[in-house]
Amino acid sequence: MPKCNNKDCESCVYGTPQQGGANSLRVDTCCGCQGLADCNTDLGQVWTAICAPTCVVPCVDAHEGQHRYDLSSCCSLVPKCIAYYTKNPLYTDGRSARYYCQAVYDEWFSRNRRWMECRAYRSGLDCAQKWIKAHTCACGTPINPDKCCNEMCNFRALQYSGYYDFCPGVSPLGPIPCKCPFNNDGSVSHRCEK
Repeated sequence: MPKCNNKDCESCVYGTPQQGGANSLRVDTCCGCQGLADCNTDLGQVWTAICAPTCVVPCVDAHEGQHRYDLSSCCSLVPKCIAYYTKNPLYTDGRSARYYCQAVYDEWFSRNRRWMECRAYRSGLDCAQKWIKAHTCACGTPINPDKCCNEMCNFRALQYSGYYDFCPGVSPLGPIPCKCPFNNDGSVSHRCEK
C-alpha cells in the first residue's frame, strides 16, 4: 500500500469505501494518493477508491484495475481460510483464525508487492500514453492550454516514476513470485515469507 504523510493511503480515505465488490468508488481524498485497492478479508472481495483529478480517472482506474485483478483470486480465499482455521484451531499457532489468515495474506501481498506494483504502473502508463496520443497532447511544453492534457502528462510522469521504481528485476509478464498460499478449502499450503 502506498504511503502518504507516513500513513497508508487506506487510512486517509474520508468515509468508508463501500467495501466488497470490485467496482471503483470516487471519493474526495486519499491523503495525496490518486487511488488504492485493497482486500476486504471478511468478504473476500477487492475494493478500490479513486481520488484522482477527473481527467485521469480512467487511467488511475486502469492502474487500480490491475491491482483488483492481481488481488482478487487470493483475496477471495481469505474467508475460507478463516472458516477453516476456526474449525481447526490447532494449526493457528495460538492466534485467532482471523489474525492467522490475515497474517498469511499480508505475507503473500508483501512478497508480491513489487511484481503487482510493476504491473499496475505498466497498466497506468499504457493507458496514459494511449490517451495522450489520442488527444495529441504536447507534454513537456511550458504551458499546455488543455487542462486534461496537463493532468494526464503529469499522471504519465508519475506512472513512469513508479514503473522505474518497481520494475527493475521484475518481469510483469512473468509468473507471480509467490503463489497464493490458500488452498480451495481455506487451508494454508505454504507461507510467502521473504
